[in-house]
Amino acid sequence: VAAHLDHGLRGADSRADAGHVAALCARLEVPLVSARWDCAARMRRAGLSGEAGLRILRRRFLRSAMRRTGAVAIATAHTADDQLETLLMRLARGSGARGLAGMRPRHGAWLKPLLEATRAEVVADLTRLGIAWREDASNASPAHLRNRIRHRVVPALVEALEPEPGRHTA
Repeated sequence: VAAHLDHGLRGADSRADAGHVAALCARLEVPLVSARWDCAARMRRAGLSGEAGLRILRRRFLRSAMRRTGAVAIATAHTADDQLETLLMRLARGSGARGLAGMRPRHGAWLKPLLEATRAEVVADLTRLGIAWREDASNASPAHLRNRIRHRVVPALVEALEPEPGRHTA
């Protein structure tokens, strides 16, 4: 079973994402639980805000979908790239040893089966299989810390680790 929550924040783009997910699930014959929430209003009512508030609402939706379908686990598509970004954010915020351990591959019902695969490897597999995906345009916005880490810090770190600065290795 797949689950998709339209946060109701990106207008036509988020509706197109939902349509893409529905079409892909239909093509693959995977049952889909989907919903469109006014997350801005829900966050106001619950006293939530920002990315953390959206994460709380997403988790609520996924737990609800799990209960409704009788699923025994929730798998998310976090990759090794997400793990690195998370570790860098936690390090910058002064996290302790527990936080620096990163995301766990399994925590209760939550599974992260792609945590050892890079984003590039996932994209290569999807391309090889002829499966289209959609990119959330907000992932390019520097308004969010994770995006600044992804687009500025990680490339600088990769460049700094090159054996010969300025010369990319394969």
